[in-house]
Amino acid sequence: MAKTQNKQELKANTMMVRRTLILMIVCGVVAFVVLAARLYVVMIRDHDYYENLAVEQQTRETTITAMRGTIYDSTGKVLAMSATVENVFISPYEIKNYGKPGDLETIAAGLSEILGVNRQDILEMGQDTDSWYKTVRVKVEQDLADQVRAYVNGGFRDDPNYKDTEGDESAAKRGYLVSVHLIED
Repeated sequence: MAKTQNKQELKANTMMVRRTLILMIVCGVVAFVVLAARLYVVMIRDHDYYENLAVEQQTRETTITAMRGTIYDSTGKVLAMSATVENVFISPYEIKNYGKPGDLETIAAGLSEILGVNRQDILEMGQDTDSWYKTVRVKVEQDLADQVRAYVNGGFRDDPNYKDTEGDESAAKRGYLVSVHLIED
């Protein structure tokens, strides 16, 4: 009788282990299906949305405030003052992927004229299309930075009727191709 009872308990334990394993497998498969569906949504269906979010996050203008103030000597004479300067960047990746053919050459010509930077150096920076930022010039005075902004916003393309694929004026996209960032020095 003890052997029969042990066999029944062993059979009950084996059945319980099988049920537990089946339940764990079912839960694992369901979890995998849910994750695969979510990955499909993020990576395939909504790819453009998340790509645009990333581009906006990586290319927005930021103001860096590091105002130090004026430094005086013991007699009250000014030794040093803070000056507002800006950095100018290009985005080779976006010029390649969102610009029109010839944009890099046009940008290089315009920026070299405004900033006094070698045109060939800008063209070489623009060839690194895996990069989102290439610094064209640092510590640019306010008047030159305003000229760069006017050049970018006023339109560096020869075609005044150019519209991007969404039908908006190209100034929005040009802002991504060339950017100016304010810093205090």
